Amino acid sequence: MPAPKIRDKKLNTYLEKNPSAHGGSFHATRRGRARARPLCTARSIHLTLRSSHARGAWSFRQPHHAARIKQLVAKFAQRHSVKVHSLANVGNHLHLHVQLGRLATYKKFIRALTASIAMAITGSGKGKPAEQKFWDRRPFTRLVSGLKGYLRVQDYVQVNNLEGDGIARKTARWIVGWRSRGKTL
Repeated sequence: MPAPKIRDKKLNTYLEKNPSAHGGSFHATRRGRARARPLCTARSIHLTLRSSHARGAWSFRQPHHAARIKQLVAKFAQRHSVKVHSLANVGNHLHLHVQLGRLATYKKFIRALTASIAMAITGSGKGKPAEQKFWDRRPFTRLVSGLKGYLRVQDYVQVNNLEGDGIARKTARWIVGWRSRGKTL
């Protein structure tokens, strides 16, 4: 049996320390698939949606796509009783900081949102099916606990929003006044 890669060790260590994270690249490991997605109505959730196809004409940052994405997020958040604290559009991925009204609505919300965004960007629809898979992986979610965690996620989303505008990460962190100096999210 080959020795595990260092990346796998780091990933497993992160999963052990942070059982509130699920999806994204964690789903590629057995350990990441073994447990259910942790959801909670009392705590907010950091949600990330990534697509490597969202470049050039399909970029989320295209003005007509950015406006449509904001519209879709607001529409489905209201429909499924989800409160959106913040949204960052980085071009090839989206960061959302949300709070669920009811646990049962997460699945409906995420299915409706991801399908609608993919259809709006690619132009696929009822009579015109998509030619390929649009999203890279399952949505990454992480439960946010406490005031410090809430503020860190808010800062992180703001930093990503500034990065999407073309500002360097270091400068964006300085502008936002990064609260967790020396720590990564």
